Amino acid sequence: MSETENLGPVVAAFRNDFGVSPDGRMVRIVFLGTDKKTEIPIQFGADLLDKLMPLLLNAYAECERRYKGKNEQKVYRIREGSIKKATSGTEDVVVFEFTISTGQNFAFEVDKIGAKLIHTSLSKILGMVEDQSGPIETPTRQ
Repeated sequence: MSETENLGPVVAAFRNDFGVSPDGRMVRIVFLGTDKKTEIPIQFGADLLDKLMPLLLNAYAECERRYKGKNEQKVYRIREGSIKKATSGTEDVVVFEFTISTGQNFAFEVDKIGAKLIHTSLSKILGMVEDQSGPIETPTRQ
């Protein structure tokens, strides 16, 4: 995409309030033009948010990489969450579900190897086990 290509209205901000239809199927977001006064309302199906969010995050990451030369790590505080065992297809997995400080709910799953890696790392970080790495002593005969 060229920088001079006209892709439509340019927005500079958005209003922090948004609308949700009574049945929860539609969302209304109001963007503000470059003068910060012109309102550009957009209404779309709420199911599109789930599909759009990963694309927006990827687009933002690419913009950040191009502008700053790197992607900075985003840290979210977890307010609550749970860990449970589940089955994905024919494989047993561990599912981490949590809510961040802004209220969004997330979940991710790892296989048994990933779960063991997380467990081992957390055990070391929290001082629950001693680091077992180092030279291996060879047994001697008595």
